[in-house]
This record gives sequence, C-alpha cells and structure tokens, in this order.
Amino acid sequence: RGFAGLYHTASHAKLVIIGDGAERGALEQLVHELAVGPAVRLTGLRSDIDEILPAMDVISLSSTREGLPLALLEGMAFGLPVVATGVGGIPDLLAHGGGLTVPPQDPPAMTLALQRMAGDDLFLRDQGERARQLVVEQYSQDAMVKRYVELYRSLAGRAKRKWLSPLLGVLSERG
Repeated sequence: RGFAGLYHTASHAKLVIIGDGAERGALEQLVHELAVGPAVRLTGLRSDIDEILPAMDVISLSSTREGLPLALLEGMAFGLPVVATGVGGIPDLLAHGGGLTVPPQDPPAMTLALQRMAGDDLFLRDQGERARQLVVEQYSQDAMVKRYVELYRSLAGRAKRKWLSPLLGVLSERG
C-alpha cells in the first residue's frame, strides 16, 4: 500500500518483491486492487540476489514483527538505503543512518519515506553510503571475528583472574 502512494505520484517507480510464501495469492490480489500491476514484479524465490540488488535504489520492508532481518543487511551491504517499519531490531540498526523507519501498518508514512528517497538523490546516496559503512563496520565477517576474539580474550582474562586470585591470596598470606 505504501508503494501504491509512491507509484501514483511517480509513475516511473518500480517494485520488485523477492521471495515466495503462503501470502503470494493475497499479494497478487492486492497488486491488482491497487492498480500497480505494471510497476510490480513478484520474482518468487531467487538464488541470484547478489545480481538483483545492485539494480535497486532502495530496500524496503513493511513487517509488523521482525528481529534483525538478514534481507536488510544484505541490501545495505550493496549500499542500498532502507525504508522499513520500526519493529524489532530495525530502529537500533538504523539509529545512526542508513535509512528511514516508519510505524508499522502505516501506508501513508511508508509512502512519504519512499517519496523522500525517490525525490532526493543526495539523501538517497548519503543513506546508501551510511548503510554500507554500517554493515562493513558492525555486521561483516571481519567485524564478527574481531568481536569474537575480543569476547574470548575477555572470558579468558576473567577465567585466569578467577583461578589466579585464590592462589595470589594464599601466596600473600605466606608472604
């Protein structure tokens, strides 16, 4: 519904829905009811996401419940800014840029956010760069390995201190 508002003000806009599921029939019906069929493509399941995402301008997600969606991180890794509902971990993910959040089940707010991205190339590019930087710095394999190493060192340090403290106490008593 949020895309319909954008489409009816910017007829060049296109929507690609990647994936499949039990709601596909209802989604196809909604596309028909909203008269956005010429601008919408439902791809079904795809294994070539890395070839599709570079052709996009924005990644959008209108979930009512989420954790931290991998689909958003994948899009952000390609430098795509996000327009998503502010549910689950999404507000924290975008707290310092990379996209816009809107309330869940609020198509007019989604339309406005999509229009903001579509109408401001500088903002679109800036948010895309921030999105990519965030993924590289916080969610990349290198960042994850670095955090695991820091965690293991921290745990090893605590374990060593726990083992060493009683020994040091005994040694200091013998002093």
